[in-house]
Amino acid sequence: MQLPLPWQRLLKTIDIVALTIVAYLCAGLWWQIVESRLALSRSGLVSGLASVLPAQFSFSSPTRDLGVILQRDLFKTGSLSASFSEQEQIDALAVTSLNLQLLGTVAVAENDDRVEPWAVILDKSSGQQNVYRQGDTVAQATIRKILRGKVVLGVQGRDEVLAMDVNPGKGAVIRGDSSSGNRIEINRQELQGAMANMSSILSQVQVKPVTGDNGEASGFALDHIVGGSLFDKIGLQNGDVIQGADGKAVTSPEDAFAIYQGLKNQPSVSLTIIRNGKPETVSVQIR
Repeated sequence: MQLPLPWQRLLKTIDIVALTIVAYLCAGLWWQIVESRLALSRSGLVSGLASVLPAQFSFSSPTRDLGVILQRDLFKTGSLSASFSEQEQIDALAVTSLNLQLLGTVAVAENDDRVEPWAVILDKSSGQQNVYRQGDTVAQATIRKILRGKVVLGVQGRDEVLAMDVNPGKGAVIRGDSSSGNRIEINRQELQGAMANMSSILSQVQVKPVTGDNGEASGFALDHIVGGSLFDKIGLQNGDVIQGADGKAVTSPEDAFAIYQGLKNQPSVSLTIIRNGKPETVSVQIR
């Protein structure tokens, strides 16, 4: 028996609604499966990164800190093809002709788990050295991106790259006895207070790379140290050249940042410096 036309239309409507509900439930179930697999993949990637990163890139909590990086995609981990393409574009950029010198770059984890890249740039024209973040302006150029050892600048509508001048070898060891020594004791709580703001620390001193007779990096010279700053508290003076820490040569920003990490986590740090042309050792004991 054939149903009246209104009933046929009603049954078709019910069929469509039922199919829609089934499709919705299946889609929800599929997304739950995908999200669970992505969570496992992300966890594995975090553990893998924590195991292969160099020692100087230590984290107070590797899983948490790297998780923040992955969650916010700070280093384009969500799209490897895009990051490779971006790297090729950066490699193809012209070197900037601005009278600037890149002294170092570092990614710093803030107290609220934000991870921000910073660059220390010297304006050779004015002699001013400052800490910059992405979006800041230096010498009428905009800092578009901060990468390891290089910065992308926006200059009059085009992108240019500013790279570090030196690329020293790693793992050199300081040998030989110092002519004299200095022992500094500092309270850990006082030290932590002085180290609370990384941006403020980098503005408390001017740092310039020093090269030896062979043209290779041999340390960092300190100048314009602010009284009462971290550098003043650990016994460093204007004109000091830091050459090593705990027996290892300091020739790159990563090595210098390792000193910062050591002061945060170790009971003592031994610095090898050149002061007034003579080698000395500054032993910092943290109580």
